Amino acid sequence: TASLGLGTLLALTGAAVLVQTTRWYLQVDTAREFADKMRGMLPQKARGVSDSIKLSERKDGVAAWFQKSSAGVWVRGQEDKSRLAQRRKDAENLMKKGVLTESEMLFE
Repeated sequence: TASLGLGTLLALTGAAVLVQTTRWYLQVDTAREFADKMRGMLPQKARGVSDSIKLSERKDGVAAWFQKSSAGVWVRGQEDKSRLAQRRKDAENLMKKGVLTESEMLFE
């Protein structure tokens, strides 16, 4: 296990040194600056591939995928249940105070 830990430490250290060296050499501070610098350095043919895979330009982004997935549907359902429960609680409190009547307290 010691050799696995040492190997992991060396790999992570090497990756960190590589990232810092690249940042220093290209004089960039953020991932966006790095991407812009690479787009400027790559040949025109490679830029088309780069542009086609940009997440912000895709029709189905991560948010759209999540909303369509079963996890997104479940989360949306839970949020709807929570909102409905809160509306019922608020309406009951208003009814106790006499602001709402029972006939006005209809929910979907």
